[in-house]
Amino acid sequence: MKKKWNRRRTDKEIPLLFSIILVFFMLGVVVFSVSRKITKEMSDSAIQNLSESLDLMKGTLETILVKEAEFQKLIAQEIAAMDNPGEFIHSYNRNHTMVKISLVLAGKKEGVSNTGEAFSEEGHEQAALAGIYQEDKVELPEGVKFFPVYFKTEELPFPIAGMSDEMPYESTVYGQMTEEMVSQFERAF
Repeated sequence: MKKKWNRRRTDKEIPLLFSIILVFFMLGVVVFSVSRKITKEMSDSAIQNLSESLDLMKGTLETILVKEAEFQKLIAQEIAAMDNPGEFIHSYNRNHTMVKISLVLAGKKEGVSNTGEAFSEEGHEQAALAGIYQEDKVELPEGVKFFPVYFKTEELPFPIAGMSDEMPYESTVYGQMTEEMVSQFERAF
């Protein structure tokens, strides 16, 4: 009788043990699938946040560069309109937005800088580094060295890069350059 009772007990324990293992297996599958879904969503969210941050940084840098170009243009216009541009240059000694600004008037051999020191062509070579197209004609004053970087070539197969696409020639905006274009650009310069 004891054998029979032990056998019934064993017969009841095996299905119970199997049921418990099955429940834990199903819970494990559910937990694994939920954790996998959450991990994917978090990963996608992190990538999206990074992409948005990079876009924001790109926009900020482009704006800074555009504003810097506008500032330089404004200063050049102010200097051109002044009776005494040297005085204007000296006034920037107290301005902490510029490191150094120098002015050599056309036809003069010496100019001034905002630090008060004389600035001349002596001891300096003039040179121009410029992105151009092969068909462009470049005219520079005598003695000025020229270092052209040619665009729309095998080395640089895209239009001249700049901060704006509103140019009187075909151009590429820096912010729209691919990684490959940036690599080609860096190698060329």
